[in-house]
Amino acid sequence: MNNNKLPQVRLRNGFSDRNRIKEENKTLQYTDFDERTRISFCNTLIDVFNDICEAVERQDTRLRFNERDFKRTFCTIIVKSVYVEQIDNIDRYSVTDIFKNYFYRTIREDSYNAVLDLIEFFAEIDLYLTKSNYRNIYKKKFNNAFEYDFVGYRFVTDKIVAITDEHEIKAIEEAIIENPYGKCKEHFSKALALLADRNNKDYSNSIKESICAVENICQIIVGKSTSLGDALDQLEKNGIIINKVLKIAFDKMYGYTSDSGGIRHANAFNTEVPEFEDAKYMLVVCSAFVNYLIAKIAKIT
Repeated sequence: MNNNKLPQVRLRNGFSDRNRIKEENKTLQYTDFDERTRISFCNTLIDVFNDICEAVERQDTRLRFNERDFKRTFCTIIVKSVYVEQIDNIDRYSVTDIFKNYFYRTIREDSYNAVLDLIEFFAEIDLYLTKSNYRNIYKKKFNNAFEYDFVGYRFVTDKIVAITDEHEIKAIEEAIIENPYGKCKEHFSKALALLADRNNKDYSNSIKESICAVENICQIIVGKSTSLGDALDQLEKNGIIINKVLKIAFDKMYGYTSDSGGIRHANAFNTEVPEFEDAKYMLVVCSAFVNYLIAKIAKIT
């Protein structure tokens, strides 16, 4: 037997990895994925897909498909939407062929952004899947794969974002998913969508949406439309007592969004352009502050 053809042991934190005999990658991956990561993505994809198909086979009433129809419909929608192929071009393929010739080839061979496009689309597809818990299972399993293989991205709600800290993710998701105030929630959803769009970088508007969410929740507390600075000054009169330093910090942050790079107001003389890190910081901080204020509101109502 040719030993070169033997399957290779590639155990993260195994004996070889720990003793630096044959180290596995521990560098955070952003613009390219190594082979073991791409294989992990393929395995995660088929793992969740098989779970869904088993549920269909058990006649899970939430999915309302028999297994064969579900597989074909699921794959056809993805090929049409992601690869923009005519249906009659893929009718000759089995589901297994579609996975091999489309999904696996993208994940194993294509650029990092195409891989993330495909993984993200699977979480967005509306095929009864979105109304079941499998959507959350899918995102959780991919977040685990991202973390295990040192990938610098995570699912936050339904978008893949360059963010790795679990506390940051929790703050943003709470501000969007659990937020009972529609307009405030909408601002955060827009901020996240803009942050997640790495091809059309519009971090200024992402920052604007984050700070507008804070302004909105403060306006709700004081009961009128006013600037964030004025609303912060009136919080105590409306039963919300916050630390003075914290209030000053957000007042200054509001000033930053007015002055920096024309975020809230056009400024032809300011050439500073916000970057991803700026927009991410604002989204996390504003999410945490709004969650804090919502908790305060709950105590006085």
